[in-house]
Amino acid sequence: MRMPKRSTAVLAVAALVALCGAMPRPAAAEPPSWANGRAAVARLGSRLDGVAARHGLSSAQLRTNLLNDPSLFVDPADELLYVDAPAPQAGAAQTAVTAAANAVDPSTAFSLHSRPGSRRVIYLDFDGQTIAGTGWNGNTGGTCYADPYDSDGTPTFFSDAERIAIAGAWARVAEDYASMDVDVTTADPGVDAINRSSSLDSRYGTRVVVTYSRSLCPNGTTLYASVCGGGCGGVSYVGVFDQTPNHDDYQPALVFQNGVGFDQKLIAEAASHEVGHTGGLSHDGNATSPYDWGHGNWAPIMGAAYYEPITQWSKGEYAGANQTQDDFAVMQSNGLLPVADDYPERSPAALAPGVPRTAIISSRSDVDAFAITIATATTVTVTATPAAVSPDLDISLTLSKGKQTIAYADPPSAYVSTDIASGLDASITITLSAGTYTARVDGVGAGNPLDTGYSDYASVGAYTVTFTTTGT
Repeated sequence: MRMPKRSTAVLAVAALVALCGAMPRPAAAEPPSWANGRAAVARLGSRLDGVAARHGLSSAQLRTNLLNDPSLFVDPADELLYVDAPAPQAGAAQTAVTAAANAVDPSTAFSLHSRPGSRRVIYLDFDGQTIAGTGWNGNTGGTCYADPYDSDGTPTFFSDAERIAIAGAWARVAEDYASMDVDVTTADPGVDAINRSSSLDSRYGTRVVVTYSRSLCPNGTTLYASVCGGGCGGVSYVGVFDQTPNHDDYQPALVFQNGVGFDQKLIAEAASHEVGHTGGLSHDGNATSPYDWGHGNWAPIMGAAYYEPITQWSKGEYAGANQTQDDFAVMQSNGLLPVADDYPERSPAALAPGVPRTAIISSRSDVDAFAITIATATTVTVTATPAAVSPDLDISLTLSKGKQTIAYADPPSAYVSTDIASGLDASITITLSAGTYTARVDGVGAGNPLDTGYSDYASVGAYTVTFTTTGT
């Protein structure tokens, strides 16, 4: 079944798609209104200290970032923005994903919510958006259309396959932000849920437009060519998630299929990365590149996390890190607050046999606890399983009685594919006598983060815990 991507009335500007034919070549350089490198440092001059302070950076760090990261720019209003590099292999075959990523009812693709009711929102917009009155329009010559997501060459309809891919991308972004009190959604929440009108407005967020840019802007080129210069995967302003006033001037963040392709993992990694910039984050790079590509089966979200299965936030604990920015602390200072502890260790919640509970590990210090009561001696199995699609959480499971540890499970994680790692779940099967026991779920690291491993810093996210007894 094919579904319309947007009404013909709204898509009037998209009629230009039929006239575009082959994509216009991107411009040879970034728009002259933006400056990077030494030109950006020179443009800011004595104002650099104030811009750095506004972004929670030292003057030295901002200067270093500008000089060493060619994707970081300054616009005419002294706002920082990133024009992120395209993904290599963007045109390659679609990533082999878990069955859960494909087991989606296509009709739900545009009604997905990770945390309905939250006063923060990340709106993943796949169905096209008119860009007007924003920081991007200085380069487009006026109002310009961001075309819908498209993977089959039919930009006016969403097929079931496209809807499933959209849901898969949403699931990955939702997991990246699962430890934060924010609703990642594919349903349009309305302007008021994104805009921040004043410092008293506690309901706000960001829009991420995922677009296969074809339509021509008033300047005669596409949105992609207008803001990406020589090509990019996405663009976003820095630290604007909670900005006021003029919040809408620096929306939306943009993810371009022209630079990342149609693969659901690549799109999700780009979207999480661009939202990270709106939350104030710089790049996680190394001595040779502004983007660290990771190691083993791990990569930092604010590096280039396209081709590793475990992608996490970072504070520069890997070898050769170019900065030690505490991702969680920075995002919290920009409005992306942590969720409350749902199952505190000090008061274990009763876990009934055969009745799973879903929960969140929200920080490296968060340990969730569950009480298991056995009426008679029996064999029990306790299992904790992370998110079904691209989990950030590597789980350890401990079973104890009182202060005595009875069993512990933390299987080693291993690379399966660019999108799948094994060993992130944990399970214990053991024969117990009658009594009450405590199962503890924790997020853990693996190996040495300076080599091929990762720490427990960002081993956070959603999981399900359950226990069964013999015969149940």
